Amino acid sequence: RMAAAEGLAVQTVPGASALLAALTLAGLPTDRFLFAGFAPSQKGARRRWLDQQARLDATVVIFESPRRVNQTLKEMCEVDPNRPTVVARELTKKFEEVLCGPARSVMEAIPEEGLRGEIVVVMAPGGAVVADDGAVRAALARGSRLVGTTGGTGISPRDRTPEGTAP
Repeated sequence: RMAAAEGLAVQTVPGASALLAALTLAGLPTDRFLFAGFAPSQKGARRRWLDQQARLDATVVIFESPRRVNQTLKEMCEVDPNRPTVVARELTKKFEEVLCGPARSVMEAIPEEGLRGEIVVVMAPGGAVVADDGAVRAALARGSRLVGTTGGTGISPRDRTPEGTAP
């Protein structure tokens, strides 16, 4: 991280996983990270999924399709345009490329036609979400309604066995 922070070129050696190579090159915290796989392909599902990833207190690593990387970055910018983000492609290969910076800058650096090759996106950990009094009360109200409909078991009546327990 110190080398990346100083603006020095960082390279990685070939390994078994593009995930670990990207995490190494990203210069982001590695004490806690999540490999979240591929982002959903449908826009609404992808946006909800990105919202969830943005709240995690961990560096998030995702694989992305070269033809969808622009759209994913655009949606990441809707969530947090200043989130430190790294897009790495073709790691440990001849055309290796690593773009680092705030999500908006990284998105703007990618050509309109997108990228080619294997793409890994790394996002810095999100900040802690502080809930105000109203949010806590709303969550408690939702929870009490859930207990009321499940008889306190957390199991809906439809999913209970005749004995009243989970299958």
